[in-house]
Amino acid sequence: MPEIFILSEEAATILFILLIKTGQQRWQYGVRPIGSPCGTFGAGPIALSKDQTTLYSGVSYPSQTLLALHIDGTLKWQGGLNGQGASSITVADDETIYVGTGGNGYLYALNPNGTVKWYKFTASGYTVRVLTPVLDAAGNIYVIASGSDPPTMVSFNPLGNRRWAAQASSATGFSTLPALKDQRLYFAEGANLKAVDITNGTTIWQWNPGFPTSLYLSPPVVDKDGNIYVSLEDKLFVIDSNGQTKNTITIGNYAGWVIIPQDNLLLVTKNYNPQGYLVALGKKQPTKTPLIFIPGIGGSELKVVEDTIWNKDNGHGGTYNRAYAKDEKVWVNEGEAANPGDDDYFDILRMKPDGQTPEANLGLTGNMYAGAYQSAVNFFTANGYTLDKDLFVFPYD
Repeated sequence: MPEIFILSEEAATILFILLIKTGQQRWQYGVRPIGSPCGTFGAGPIALSKDQTTLYSGVSYPSQTLLALHIDGTLKWQGGLNGQGASSITVADDETIYVGTGGNGYLYALNPNGTVKWYKFTASGYTVRVLTPVLDAAGNIYVIASGSDPPTMVSFNPLGNRRWAAQASSATGFSTLPALKDQRLYFAEGANLKAVDITNGTTIWQWNPGFPTSLYLSPPVVDKDGNIYVSLEDKLFVIDSNGQTKNTITIGNYAGWVIIPQDNLLLVTKNYNPQGYLVALGKKQPTKTPLIFIPGIGGSELKVVEDTIWNKDNGHGGTYNRAYAKDEKVWVNEGEAANPGDDDYFDILRMKPDGQTPEANLGLTGNMYAGAYQSAVNFFTANGYTLDKDLFVFPYD
């Protein structure tokens, strides 16, 4: 059953787990030690392990640590950050835990048991907070050192070796988390959207919607076709992978973050005083009226299931003898039907006197008689219908 994890910022700084359907609290875990003085007890980021058996939670004060909790709310381990507070957490497919620290600009790689694999300095500055690590298919890590001077984005390989570092082109810095697609990172510097080569950090292109760079784009999201979506002021912008504007949609004051929960659907937050809204945009998928097709007599093709020797009364004073090969199509065999004279070839289709049992072992080929019906089925499948989904065929014979 789906569950929600919440890290509270209340005085006690309690971690909750809730059931989505009922809202019932399952357990709570206090992260502020009993007897600690009142004050700011920062609740940090949370993340689930890939196997969803462990919940990781950062606590910035007073212990400045990382907690690992079993899914039932009991403590598994804590520590791992040398007394530094966690500002972001990402769990890799191999269960390596990447943790950005808040204040001193370090990125930690931890084993699932809490031991440190490595930790690396990202960039210098008065207060440097490492934003949520982004991973590519090869396991390379990309982080933004927020507050660094100059603003810097850094990439490391899974072993902790620095691959490259790229500095922002303006004092505005990297204002959003990057989005990863194929071999590119997309991120915003103020009102500028940039595409960066993930292999070396060089800029491929830069796009601006015509706004001052002092304004801030929303974090970019990318669809399966490589189109990028960002918002600013009252507009939603669609940019192709070459950095060209494909579409501009007016949402109204003020468009916010964008997500793509499924193909052909965008969800955009809209802030409008005194209320906020969630706007859904997308293509309405046309629904097709289900079609039932019942071909008449002669619709189904029939074949001989096994090698058959036919030697029976032909009904007009003689005996018809023929060897039918396995899988020979007998109905409708247009070549035999076109031959002049008696139609003894089709005697193999006869039924026994009970009218239900065939004289020979025949079976369906799986097709309908192309001369009358198959073209109709092909027409509908070529126009978006799918057999056994919204097109159903029930041969009469």
